[in-house]
Amino acid sequence: VLQENHLAEISRYLNSGPKSVYTVHNWKFAPIFLKTVELIQSGLIGSIEHVRYEVLRTGPSVAVAGKNNVNWRLQPELSGGGILVDHGWHAFYNICGWIGKKPLRARATLENRKFTELAVEDTATVTIDYDRASAEVFFTWAAAERKNKAVVTGSRGQLQILDDVIKCSVDNSEIKFSEALSKGSHHPEWYSFIVEDFIRSMSDKEFRDNNFKEASESLMLTTGAQRSGQTGGAAVELKF
Repeated sequence: VLQENHLAEISRYLNSGPKSVYTVHNWKFAPIFLKTVELIQSGLIGSIEHVRYEVLRTGPSVAVAGKNNVNWRLQPELSGGGILVDHGWHAFYNICGWIGKKPLRARATLENRKFTELAVEDTATVTIDYDRASAEVFFTWAAAERKNKAVVTGSRGQLQILDDVIKCSVDNSEIKFSEALSKGSHHPEWYSFIVEDFIRSMSDKEFRDNNFKEASESLMLTTGAQRSGQTGGAAVELKF
């Protein structure tokens, strides 16, 4: 299981020659998130002050059967955690990208609201502090419906990302997308962007290093949230 102390080792490897370590951040390339980034970067809603991000599921995703038909998501020795690991990583690199700042500290509550027999949590609530910005994240396998949604609040207005539509408070516009974020789990249609990024990472050091930065922030937020959850929700400082 990947841990914070692995980051220094990976960093040394990256800087030891013309090499690349690339982490697949496929949720960045969801059409609705690509448009979200475009709207944020245009300055339409101003500087980002707060993000609320939710992933609602009715149960754990089914994994491709491995040895002894084990679902890796439900085995802490394989996954390193439950829904926080399953969905947190993707949420964290998107949120950090939208806010455009390093996370400073995290607080978390990890629970089993429905699947009490599991060795991993089925529900996670995380709050993140940034410099003059904040985020709230909620993931659950115990929901009554399957849905993804986020609200990005800026100094001039708000974007509501409601699974397959973006609503903007600045001009009361709505942008509809052909496929909901919650429709599937694999999203192979996003992977052409991943291949392009991977190829670029092998020759563009700054681009490669930015991918490593995204992965580092996601890992630090994941492990920080886990430590906070183990201590009853106390704030955990994130030291990069």
